[in-house]
Amino acid sequence: MGELRPQRSVACDAADSSELLSAASLVSCDGGRCGVLHAAGVLQDKLLRSMGASHVSAVFAPKAHGASRLQRVWARSPLQSFLLFSSTTSTFGNAGQGNYGAANAYLDSLARARRVGGLRSCSMQLPMVTGAGMGQATVETLSAALAEQQKLWSLGLEQYASALSGLLARSAGSALAVQALVPAALEAALCDGGRAAEAPGASSTVVPCSCALGQEVSQLPAAGRQAHLEELVLRVVREVTGDAVTASTPLMEAGLTSNSAILLRDELSQEIPGVSLPVTLVFDYPSIGAMTDLIVESSSKAIKR
Repeated sequence: MGELRPQRSVACDAADSSELLSAASLVSCDGGRCGVLHAAGVLQDKLLRSMGASHVSAVFAPKAHGASRLQRVWARSPLQSFLLFSSTTSTFGNAGQGNYGAANAYLDSLARARRVGGLRSCSMQLPMVTGAGMGQATVETLSAALAEQQKLWSLGLEQYASALSGLLARSAGSALAVQALVPAALEAALCDGGRAAEAPGASSTVVPCSCALGQEVSQLPAAGRQAHLEELVLRVVREVTGDAVTASTPLMEAGLTSNSAILLRDELSQEIPGVSLPVTLVFDYPSIGAMTDLIVESSSKAIKR
């Protein structure tokens, strides 16, 4: 990254105060050629109604509290850069990630506060980055087809490195305290007159029940309909999780993350186009049995219409 390439780097866990202070003592910024890069993050996904203090504190510790400690340690130092790795979740949100979105929003606010105080800072809102880290860990839980779909909303390592290099080069002189790196698919959806629903995965499509659902399911008796739909749901869940789950398996214990939960809902919406499924499907109906009951009830209403 040209002149931003460090001659020496010191890594530490920003959530650990003693480790951070120890690392800071090893670095001298007297010459002004010193920078801080905050890239910590963990996930503890839950819907708000089931999210406890432990889920919030676990996510805030490395993100928000870590950034706050970095600010206190380096507030009076002549830093060349103070870069915070935020997330597009702080702007767009994501089901089950209220804690993660809030922690990243803190980073955005801290960057703005530093700029107001005349200090260099940039909070970089990133989408999912595949190929390493949390993004890759999520992709590895998905089927090949769903992993390919997720790439529409994520950045590969090469795209990320290229975009980040340019952003780092511009951040010091930019008037923007918060800058976002977004995939082309997301950018197109946002710029298309607000019609984000046309983007892949943005919404389910509801069609008359005379289509696939009506042709196949409406001819089955109630008992047969239940078994048919349960088998369909079970197949889709196994494609997403890669696990040998059963109808009673708690899905959030079967390797599903918030991202793969949304992909599961989108995949089911495509398989059963006559039924509108909530974005919070997996969180509200956390087993195959509960999910099937919802689909059976909704499909029965659609068939009667």
